[in-house]
Amino acid sequence: MTSLEIKSTINRDKVAQFIPEKIARTAINKLTSYMNLARTVTRVFEQEVGQEGDTVKVPVYGNLSANEMSKTGVVDVQDPQATDVELTVDQHWESSFLIRDVARAMANQDVLAGYVENGAIALAEKIENSLASLYLSAGDNISAGANIGLDDIRSLRKKHVDLKIPRLAPKYLYLDTDGYSDLLALSTFTDASAFGSRSALIEGKIPTLYGYGIFETQNVVSTGSPATYHCLGYTEQAMALVMRPLPGVDAGLGAKSVVVQDAESGVGMRVSYSWDKDHLGVQVTLDVLFGVGTLRDDFLIDVQHT
Repeated sequence: MTSLEIKSTINRDKVAQFIPEKIARTAINKLTSYMNLARTVTRVFEQEVGQEGDTVKVPVYGNLSANEMSKTGVVDVQDPQATDVELTVDQHWESSFLIRDVARAMANQDVLAGYVENGAIALAEKIENSLASLYLSAGDNISAGANIGLDDIRSLRKKHVDLKIPRLAPKYLYLDTDGYSDLLALSTFTDASAFGSRSALIEGKIPTLYGYGIFETQNVVSTGSPATYHCLGYTEQAMALVMRPLPGVDAGLGAKSVVVQDAESGVGMRVSYSWDKDHLGVQVTLDVLFGVGTLRDDFLIDVQHT
């Protein structure tokens, strides 16, 4: 068998064994498991295929008031005048890798899964970083000084309550590793007799505080020197993530792609693969198309510390 015939055999037989749906499902599960912000903001997803530069109108609904019922039985019909925030789907990110040892990858699916996981994490960080950068449009801020403490979270809560955010509306605090460590060090959490749980001490996990879900991340934006960290206190209505599915491809000659969407979060991703004749391997590409923006800047608070 000639070298050309060997390459052709690998192309038709080995590449055909790749199951795009399985690769894509693994990728989307890994992508969403590394997200915090993207799972807790307003998410706008549609099945219509999109392209970079598309604009999407996201409605922000007006407020309604309660009116005393008229003795004549006539109600006061209101026109709340919902407004639209126009967001651009302007971020298209990809993560590609080449598998040269196709036979080994097919024999040991953990090899492929490892590459897919790394690529999905890289894309998840791009989405998280884009949302974290919206601190620039925050409507208010809290200066926590050198250390974040419980009094800062109480101040955050008061600001949100004064804005008449519904009491049962989920609220979140997105913290960098230093800020999270500040809270873990508080005796409130290390003393199980006072707190009633050893989760912070044993698992390094802080539960809900003053109604806020607490997230620890490496994606908080820092500026200046010495660094100021811009953590985020927010509600779901503060920010939006818009995603559009990319078109699938089945070009033949071993080139295929599949688009998957996570049922819980709505996050979508395209996974493509093909035989690369120049590098003699299978090229796998994961890519996402999305845009981010602020819906209610007053609901987004920049919690700063140094």
